Amino acid sequence: MLNCYQFRELISEYLDGEISYSKRKLFEEHKQSCQHCNLLFNSVSVVVKDLHHLPEVSVSENFYLNLRNRIIEERERINRKFKKRKFGLSSIPIPIYGLATAVVVIVITFIVMKMQGNTETYNVPPYVKQQMLNKGASNRPLKPHDRSNQQVVPIDGDEYNGDDNQYIQIDTAQMYLNERQQNFDKKVRSVQYSK
Repeated sequence: MLNCYQFRELISEYLDGEISYSKRKLFEEHKQSCQHCNLLFNSVSVVVKDLHHLPEVSVSENFYLNLRNRIIEERERINRKFKKRKFGLSSIPIPIYGLATAVVVIVITFIVMKMQGNTETYNVPPYVKQQMLNKGASNRPLKPHDRSNQQVVPIDGDEYNGDDNQYIQIDTAQMYLNERQQNFDKKVRSVQYSK
């Protein structure tokens, strides 16, 4: 059996004769069992019958010719409007301005980065950065010809220091673990003192 919502959806198919036999039986059963849907169906069918009895509207003989001329005039007016704007800045679509601005910003950024020489950045924890600064390490890696002329001397097993302090190999994992341990100790001490 259909519910009221499904019944309302099938009213137009039923009136047009486009409903299947199985749905027609369910539709008629619901129409007989539900008084509200029966009233709705009767009111819709009366409106549809009244629409079929309305006279056709007649138009003048020149209607289609006038309509076609109006469409052509409107199209020409729009074309003239665009032809006038063709040679000004307003003829360029706004997205092109945005694209040009983005390209200029990117080019300037690359030029500035190239002039500064800082094309590589290191993502290391703050504690490791502090250790690197304390030991004189630089964020700028050596160029291959600089490394060949540099004398590398071991400091503490895993760490190496050159003549100009440009290249230092640091065990960043150990430094990171040390920093985590120090932070943990600070948190534990603050909890112990607050009790």
